[in-house]
Amino acid sequence: MNPILQTTDVVKVFGGLRALDGISLSVEENSITSVIGPNGSGKTTFLNCINGIYKPEEGDIRLRGKSIVGASPHVIARLGVGRTFQISRTFKKISVLENILSSVLDSEKPIKQLKEEALEILGRVGMVALKDTLGEELSGGQQKLLELARLWISDADLILLDEPFAGVHPDLKAEFYKEIKRLREQGKTFLLISHDMKSVYTLSDEIVVFDLGKVIARGTEEDIKNNDKVIEAYLGI
Repeated sequence: MNPILQTTDVVKVFGGLRALDGISLSVEENSITSVIGPNGSGKTTFLNCINGIYKPEEGDIRLRGKSIVGASPHVIARLGVGRTFQISRTFKKISVLENILSSVLDSEKPIKQLKEEALEILGRVGMVALKDTLGEELSGGQQKLLELARLWISDADLILLDEPFAGVHPDLKAEFYKEIKRLREQGKTFLLISHDMKSVYTLSDEIVVFDLGKVIARGTEEDIKNNDKVIEAYLGI
């Protein structure tokens, strides 16, 4: 299989700190890959390089075989890369339905069709009753689920999730799991960052471990749990 995303020797430097120190990683199409690691290990910086917020000093990032290094976040989004953030970026003063539609303002589809699609998505994630609720009135977990719903209607092929389960009620987590698995079955690809190890073990096809800007391990749940480097990175022993 050809990877949908491939990074080669990616380096990102802030001052004298090498936040990413030669990250090489492949993400296969129609898979869920999780990146874990201690705080400060470079996980979010890695996503920021992929979706164009940062430009790496060295290395290459290829989407479907074509380099996207130096492309703007807007261009990368148009290429089919969606992103959620650790702190939800919900529009506070407009409704839930309008929040979803905001991601397809340039769509050629009729607005009636887009509204129908948005309501269908809200129904799938259990939020259709909140369609007229303002973004600022949602709980933290509901805002994260709304961010996810915005990606669904934008039809991104590669979805980058940065701590989507942080602060989310267990009932809402179950909705996340269900939607992510369903979308993977439809051909979507996910790159997930999470400190919620239950979600990592439940969802992942492959787990990659970062520490100090480097990949120190990768494999299945069993591989990671029994890896001495991972134990040392997390426990300091």
